[in-house]
Amino acid sequence: MTGALREIRRERTVELAFEGYRRDDLRRWKTAETVLPQAIRGVKFAGTEFETRYPDVDPAVDANGFIVAEPAASRSFLPKHYLDPIPLQQIQLSKGTLEQNEGW
Repeated sequence: MTGALREIRRERTVELAFEGYRRDDLRRWKTAETVLPQAIRGVKFAGTEFETRYPDVDPAVDANGFIVAEPAASRSFLPKHYLDPIPLQQIQLSKGTLEQNEGW
């Protein structure tokens, strides 16, 4: 991947955060299989002022000291998720012209 493409993807991630485009971007770029199964991390906690300011808080942190909001074990993305299922009603209305996407 070129540096320009990497920067465009990074910029979309930052600028469109919380607007609902991330999953669609990952599917379009065919990177969802590697990105979405990763743990969701929060702020860096270990070794920061948060750790000293909130000594009673004991969050789950990863090896780099970031809070783990959702562990990787509870996340997955299957190749079939690159395509959405075709609604059954549309398949029936097509009288055999449409076939369901693979895996659905």
